[in-house]
This record gives sequence, structure tokens and C-alpha cells, in this order.
Amino acid sequence: MSSKNVGLEALKAEYRLTADSCDRWGDCWGVWFAVAGELDWRGSDVPAVEWQFRPGAGGDGRCDPDDMWREVLAGVDTDTLTDFGRLLSRYADKLRVAGASY
Repeated sequence: MSSKNVGLEALKAEYRLTADSCDRWGDCWGVWFAVAGELDWRGSDVPAVEWQFRPGAGGDGRCDPDDMWREVLAGVDTDTLTDFGRLLSRYADKLRVAGASY
């Protein structure tokens, strides 16, 4: 998944394969944060109010270099990445309503 043609359906499939059903909240936030960090690193607009994202003071803003999502997200165009982040935002809202947040 290294070229910029990774689509939203492929991202959703990858998420379903790697998500831990025991910690849906943590998985959602971990990937959502990685998406926001990648967008910020690219200099793209991050829906800061909606996503409540502020980049950290250290590092380059991207997820850990050893995190498999870093390589996956690098292969996604900015529009698709933003769409995936919005999808994760809605999923986090559903988890919160369902009482799965912490």
C-alpha cells in the first residue's frame, strides 16, 4: 500500500483486519490520531474543531515510525485520508454514545 491510490474501502478493510475488538475505543483513537498527524505533517487542513486535534510539541507529528499505519497512511491521497478521518470521527461518536469510551 505505498502508492497514492489507496482508497477508502481499502483503508476500512485494513482497519477491520487490525482493530482489536477488546479495545474498540483505543483502536479508533489510535488510527484517528495517526490520520490527523499525517494530515498535519503534509500541511493539510485538519478539522481541528471537529476532531479536537492539536499537534504535539515533539517529533514530526506523524505516528510512531514502527506503527504499520504510518506506511499505510503515507500511501493515501489527502482527500481520501480526510474522508477516512471523518469516518473515524463518526465511529468515535458512536462508541461514545454506546458507552465504549474511556
